[in-house]
Amino acid sequence: MIDTATANASETIAVSKIYLDLNNPRHKPYTKPSQAISYLCKEDNIVSLARDIAKLGLDPTQKLALLSEGKGDDETYIVLEGNRRVCALKLLEDPALAPPSKRTSFERISASWTNPIKSVEAVVFSDREEAKIWLERIHGGSQGGIGRKDWNSKQKQRFSGSSKNRIALSMIEYGVAKGFIAEEDTNKKITTITRFVTNPIAKEVLGLDSSNPDSISRTRPAEDFDKLQKQFLKDLVSGEVVHSRQNKAEIEAYARKLPGKVGASSVRIDAEPMAAKDQSTGKSTSSKPKGQPRAPKPTPPMAYKIIGHDQGFADKLQQLGNQKMESLYYSVCDVGLKHHTPLVTVGVWSLVESLMTLAGKTGSSTSFKAFFNTENNQSRGFSNNQAKHISEALERLTANGNTTKHGPIGANFNGDDLVNDMALITPALLSLVDKIAKD
Repeated sequence: MIDTATANASETIAVSKIYLDLNNPRHKPYTKPSQAISYLCKEDNIVSLARDIAKLGLDPTQKLALLSEGKGDDETYIVLEGNRRVCALKLLEDPALAPPSKRTSFERISASWTNPIKSVEAVVFSDREEAKIWLERIHGGSQGGIGRKDWNSKQKQRFSGSSKNRIALSMIEYGVAKGFIAEEDTNKKITTITRFVTNPIAKEVLGLDSSNPDSISRTRPAEDFDKLQKQFLKDLVSGEVVHSRQNKAEIEAYARKLPGKVGASSVRIDAEPMAAKDQSTGKSTSSKPKGQPRAPKPTPPMAYKIIGHDQGFADKLQQLGNQKMESLYYSVCDVGLKHHTPLVTVGVWSLVESLMTLAGKTGSSTSFKAFFNTENNQSRGFSNNQAKHISEALERLTANGNTTKHGPIGANFNGDDLVNDMALITPALLSLVDKIAKD
């Protein structure tokens, strides 16, 4: 039976009386301290540890474990737990003990060490067997729960709070709460999700807003958002179409096809908190403390980053076999609006005019509005109200396109209006492509 009262007693020990363990499990047995120092410096990043100690001191949550040798004034100690820390302290005190290749580094760090550590807190054991049971708790893994258990990727993220990984963690927690993904299928998935949600196009398609890193929000209606999340997490688990080896182009290609695959609309909403309800309790996963009323807080309107990509329209353009049309549409949906609204405006203007030409428009006198009123709106079954909105959008596109193309300083800089107008005229463009295909 171990005397735990003795084993747990802490003492203050002078660093000068502590020696490295030449039988440290980190390396093979050595006969000289210089051999152990050389190994630790080469394999265990002692330079980095020494730099951290010189800056912040020793970790106050971790005591050393020492083996007592000798008695009275002749008593010395062997390190059973904390060899890296003791090695760093010894080399900070005397850089000449470091291997030649590391000596300059330790001299530089030692010179900046303003609060040298002369003694340490330690638990002292009388023999190795007495200490072994506690060392096994530290280095032997979880051992069914009695040993130290490392944090998994989600737990590390909750602690560190990296903003880009927080989106991935929120998606996982949302998916688990909604039943889209099983908890056991989420291991080692954060990095892959992060690769997708840090891509602006994929993030926009999935309907994610991280402008407030403490509360990840959605920018799609709940039904559309859930469809996209469910399919994405399903594809993530399968590992066939969503995986960590995909490059930027592959990620964007996947994202563009996703709404069409699940039948999500192109509707966007002002950012709303991405709170899910636990399937077992029916309670929100929001972490707002109980008993504290939620103060009303206005949400600023969402600024669109790109024009929404309509996969159905893209497929119809592909069926035409006209590379120009495919490329134009891809470009206007790929170029970001924040800095390039004038360029995208001209691109949309060019896309519409080129489709009109393919459909039989001749000369330059016929306006967008006039052409579509004749060729589409009155003959393709649009309601009067829808036809009116299409006409108004086409009129704005004509004015903005002409101003941006031909005005010496005038240009369209309103990306939100451009996104809205493109969404309004897309049904008319789809109808026009059908007419071109038949002709």
